[in-house]
Amino acid sequence: MSAGRDARTGLRAPLGCFSTAVGSEPSVIRARSRVTAAELRELVAFERRLRHRGPDATCAEWVAYFEAKADLLDRIADDPDTLADRTEARRSAWSARGEAERLRAEAADWSWC
Repeated sequence: MSAGRDARTGLRAPLGCFSTAVGSEPSVIRARSRVTAAELRELVAFERRLRHRGPDATCAEWVAYFEAKADLLDRIADDPDTLADRTEARRSAWSARGEAERLRAEAADWSWC
């Protein structure tokens, strides 16, 4: 099994899934850094995996995807050298976070099952 892949599924961990706690050095450094092409590729691959799985993709996986998407878009908007429209990047990040919150609320409604 190649490095970074789950032994059971053979899939890579979703973008943003680190063994470190929020606020630890790796996540803080990442929050200040520029978005890399590798991060964008991983986000697209993450979405493809979820869409490929269809109804087997969990709500938690989709929440993780939308949070990762929002994180990347915020970092793009914060980059002083970005060529992207900062307002649009922030609007898209806000929309992705809204979708994550909607999915969390939906999952909470089913937590009694």
